[in-house]
Amino acid sequence: MAKKSDIIRAVSAQVGDLTDRKVGEVIEFVIAEIKSRMRNGEAVIINDFGKFYTKTVRAKFIHNPITGKKEFHEEHKTPVFRFAKGIIADLNGIQVGGESGTEITIKHKE
Repeated sequence: MAKKSDIIRAVSAQVGDLTDRKVGEVIEFVIAEIKSRMRNGEAVIINDFGKFYTKTVRAKFIHNPITGKKEFHEEHKTPVFRFAKGIIADLNGIQVGGESGTEITIKHKE
């Protein structure tokens, strides 16, 4: 499993101009910006990667299997991330093609 520090080192090595510390600061800023925008109800779309957004979960009673009692959960927001189709296709060995993004055709790799 890769950790944030592994990604920081890889980016720093690839870029070359930035220290691990600076790359770490940039990554922290990006994460903070995504969280801030989601807190304000905005979706954050990173092309060719995915979409961060929040989903409202309605208030409801749930059954606690440990205590056997019903508990009330208030309405709340939960974070959601949806991967871009290209990433999903790549992970499954499928090529995604089309002209200028207007048409998507999925072809299995041979």
